[in-house]
Amino acid sequence: MSARRKAIIASAAAIALAVVAGLAILAIRPALVIGAGRDALSHSVQGVIGAAGREGSCENRGDGTWICSVIFVGDSSSPGYPVDYEVVADTFGCWHATLANTGQDRGESPGSAKGCIYFWDY
Repeated sequence: MSARRKAIIASAAAIALAVVAGLAILAIRPALVIGAGRDALSHSVQGVIGAAGREGSCENRGDGTWICSVIFVGDSSSPGYPVDYEVVADTFGCWHATLANTGQDRGESPGSAKGCIYFWDY
């Protein structure tokens, strides 16, 4: 095998490895590439704290924190109720949420939670 052919094969292997690594990063921590947007963060927080499949919402406060309104369902007979959380997300798309001090009835909702944004949250 010629040196040129070896160089082409090595280059192709390096490119393939870089593509696979990029796809792995995108799948595991998509916020590194795409960013932690309102909809993805809302979907992630809602899935961990509230009821998956229900719609919550997040609004960026502009100071690195978000206020996310989560539809919390205590039991299957409950229609659910909104509870506000203050959420801080890092560059990797991982977040920590604590109950916002809004004076609303929080029922059985958890005082805090944490999680990460994954590709299915987009």
